[in-house]
Amino acid sequence: MTMPHVVLILPTATYRAQDFVEAADRLGADITVASEVEPPLAEGAGTPTVVIDCDSPEESAARIIAHADHHPIDAIVAADDQGVEIAAIAAEALGLPHNQPFGVAATRNKVMLRRALARAEVPQPAFGVVNTAAEAELAVADLGAPAVLKPLGL
Repeated sequence: MTMPHVVLILPTATYRAQDFVEAADRLGADITVASEVEPPLAEGAGTPTVVIDCDSPEESAARIIAHADHHPIDAIVAADDQGVEIAAIAAEALGLPHNQPFGVAATRNKVMLRRALARAEVPQPAFGVVNTAAEAELAVADLGAPAVLKPLGL
């Protein structure tokens, strides 16, 4: 029986990498690591890698899809928030179980999510998008107080 082949999207800043690698090993999975940098030879020997850019989900997903031409993939798992869009796009293209790419993208961008909820007529607090302190003051005057300011994403 062949081991399942799993692509682990492990951003270089993650503190979870070792846990995911150990879990894959316990499950008997063969892994490919997708990360922003090629690991040094000593660390990466024997483990296939795909270099990705977490800020370019489409391009990074294309690299994983190309990798599947030579290493069939059974699953794609993102260890952190930065990799979930890449995983969704690549898994969808490869016909693997996945979350919908739009839904994943919306969970990472508060404005996209709010607009999607509004289109679906889901009740929610009033919201606005601001870029400056002056715009924030106008939004509070328009929408009312109290108001909460949040970044689009983390």
